[in-house]
Amino acid sequence: MVGKNEMDIILFLVIAILFLSLAALELFFIRRWQGAWRILSALPGIALAIVILNIGIGIMRDRTAHNLWPLEIAVWSAGGLVFLGVLSLVRRLIRGPAGKQ
Repeated sequence: MVGKNEMDIILFLVIAILFLSLAALELFFIRRWQGAWRILSALPGIALAIVILNIGIGIMRDRTAHNLWPLEIAVWSAGGLVFLGVLSLVRRLIRGPAGKQ
């Protein structure tokens, strides 16, 4: 049976993997893509930065605010990964399989 400490560790690892996956994929796309694609690929990171800033400000105002901040980061990171996946698919459909336009 998995105890509370093990569940906390698993939850932390899932959140860290989601966050780091988003950061790595976003950096990959930003370095590789150009023009509007580069700007669009930066949007999930900007949104996540705003969420983290909001969490920090909320906690400074009221220590009981954002008690589920790890879940907020996990949800926004997962959403960012989905966004980048859809963006990559749309880009591939528009540019064609050879990557030429």
